[in-house]
Amino acid sequence: MGKESEPEPERMGDPLQAPPDFNGPIKSRRFTDVLCTLLLWMMWISMTGLGIYGMQNGDLRRIVYPLDFDGNVCGTDLGEINMTEYPYLYYVNDYSGGVCVKECPHLTNLTDPFTLVTYDGLYQVEGFDPNVAANISVADYSSSNNTLDCSNTLCYPDYNDPTSSLTSIGVNQGKGFAYYALDTYEVLWRCVFREEATDKLDAIVAPNGSNLTEDLINQATQNEHIKKGYSISQNLTNDLWISRYYILALGFGAPIVIGFIYAFLLRIPCVLAVMVWFSVFATIGIVFAGAWYAGETASQWKAADPPVYNEDEIKAATYASYALYGVGGILVLLFLFMRKRIQLAMGCVKEASKAIMKMPMIIFFPVIQGIGFMLFMIAWTVYSVNIASMGDFASFGVDSSFLP
Repeated sequence: MGKESEPEPERMGDPLQAPPDFNGPIKSRRFTDVLCTLLLWMMWISMTGLGIYGMQNGDLRRIVYPLDFDGNVCGTDLGEINMTEYPYLYYVNDYSGGVCVKECPHLTNLTDPFTLVTYDGLYQVEGFDPNVAANISVADYSSSNNTLDCSNTLCYPDYNDPTSSLTSIGVNQGKGFAYYALDTYEVLWRCVFREEATDKLDAIVAPNGSNLTEDLINQATQNEHIKKGYSISQNLTNDLWISRYYILALGFGAPIVIGFIYAFLLRIPCVLAVMVWFSVFATIGIVFAGAWYAGETASQWKAADPPVYNEDEIKAATYASYALYGVGGILVLLFLFMRKRIQLAMGCVKEASKAIMKMPMIIFFPVIQGIGFMLFMIAWTVYSVNIASMGDFASFGVDSSFLP
């Protein structure tokens, strides 16, 4: 009796065909994330309500534009004095106190030690450069109750000796209500002193780098008041609003472009393997390079004579080096034990790239997500900046009892 033949096995690789009456899994689908959806709607409604309230009661100009010593916002009409024609801030002391000016000064000679920019305009003594006044246009603070006036006694005890002004009550080594006219450049409506100008000024008013008397005026109370006016949240929202275009371009536009390029490169043979293995080795190399750099920096700090950094900072750099070496060692072990997993992931990515080529429209799904997130961030940024700008200015008077 002959052996009964076995059925021929089904061939592998044939495409599957759905029956004509197949309706997919949609019949059993139902809405499950009810609570999370409600919380999301509540968040949107709350954020929109707070944002509208902030836009009605705040003014983002308070965050973006600089604030002078008198509580006026340069370049705006916010405050007791209209500063619309004076959008730039010229610093008068180290505590970010300054006056609004029409343009940031550009001085041919870099500095004029005989011209002082004060809370009440320019103050000049014998020997001043007549061209400086034409380059520095300070707003009119005559109606303010917080101005302090310079005099020879307060700001320039001896006009023949510029070094006498540096330790005067008015200048007080950058802690008073007057400072020298310097060449500047503009950054975010702030006039920043050029390094060449400050070097030249130091050579004139402090040629020997002498031990100048510090803290002629007790600034302890004023320092505390000033610190209260600059919170981390205000600085964050200020930077966020000023750099909004860079965030949108680099945070949203660049990833979309890079994603398209990456998806295209996946079609090229060997590109995926090169990119994955290069990323793995580059990550490990960067960690070890950072560890070496931290250790080398700690050694240089320790060998510096005279010392520039204290013992705690040197220890912190040393411990950071040890920590990075440890992280690098862990990454090496993970790479050795998970290399087959990495190869498997590469195979999955290859298959995903084939699916993308079969369904090219699917690549636009993350683009739509990115656009939605970008629109959300635009609204969130506008709302948060306006909320941060709410409130009234609080000014603190300067103790002038020391003045003669």
